[in-house]
Amino acid sequence: MVNLVCDQTLGIAPKFLKRKTVIKKLKTLAEQRITAFSEKNHRKVQNYLSFDSKASPDELDEIASVAAQCLMSEHQALLARSLTHALETKSWDNCLRAEELQLIRCRELLGFYFSHKIRPKHQPNYMRAPSMGHYLGQLCLINDLAEFQQTTALYFNAHDRGYMSDTEKYRGQRFMLRLAASFCRFDPGQWHSYSYDTPLYNEILEHWQDENPAQLQALLLKACHRHTYQSCVYDEDGERDWGGYYSHLPIEILMVQRLRQWRGLSAAPIDHILMEAPFNKLPYRCEYEVRNPLAEQFMLKVRQDFPDFDAVIAEGIQRESVA
Repeated sequence: MVNLVCDQTLGIAPKFLKRKTVIKKLKTLAEQRITAFSEKNHRKVQNYLSFDSKASPDELDEIASVAAQCLMSEHQALLARSLTHALETKSWDNCLRAEELQLIRCRELLGFYFSHKIRPKHQPNYMRAPSMGHYLGQLCLINDLAEFQQTTALYFNAHDRGYMSDTEKYRGQRFMLRLAASFCRFDPGQWHSYSYDTPLYNEILEHWQDENPAQLQALLLKACHRHTYQSCVYDEDGERDWGGYYSHLPIEILMVQRLRQWRGLSAAPIDHILMEAPFNKLPYRCEYEVRNPLAEQFMLKVRQDFPDFDAVIAEGIQRESVA
């Protein structure tokens, strides 16, 4: 474990991995994840799909929760495979398909529902700032504005109601949550101090909507430098913002670019090693033309087992904008 004390906005981290090395690691990771899902996780999902809906509430909660976590594992395998393809081909083609994100949505919605029904035994690992930031960033990548707005409302409502853990650092992901609230014009409420103690992110939040992107470009360049450090340098608690799949995916930078696009603002292109193709441009619009069959079956079963599920979620995605 390394704890490097320095200004992480002044240059590229000396230990930032080369793209070829990352591609090799991601390939191995994707193969391991896919194998694990096909051998174990898929069976757990199928167990839930065939489980008796008349079972006790505790039994239903438990097996549905496990199945949702397994779907998340499947998404992680697909994400590793998508990023490997993007890095190798330097193209967004056939990457980050919208239907794959349905797998995350299953877990996030069930986490909110269990929290609302006061079932903490099956909730603690669902609603977390890191996974929230990642999911919102991926929704930006696939250009799903409606889902982005609803999910942002769901997350901030969950936080206001005490449904989530707010103790982990992950300042990059916390910045993404604040950015989402800014775009949706939601009152973000008060989060842990980790959400506010990075001056660079505070400055980006002040300038991400500038019509002239010059000042924002300088800030995003610093954010790229920070990303390289946060992909390979651990803090004193053994945490880093951008490990694993996200080491070479500048998802927080691309999120800023997408939100500017949705606002009708000009792009703020960045000349940085992290932003090499395909990350030098945003992916094209991705529609939900294909549904993920496993996610669809899972949600049908959830609605059968928990009849008030849709009503709880419909209320959870409502949040008033502020001026």
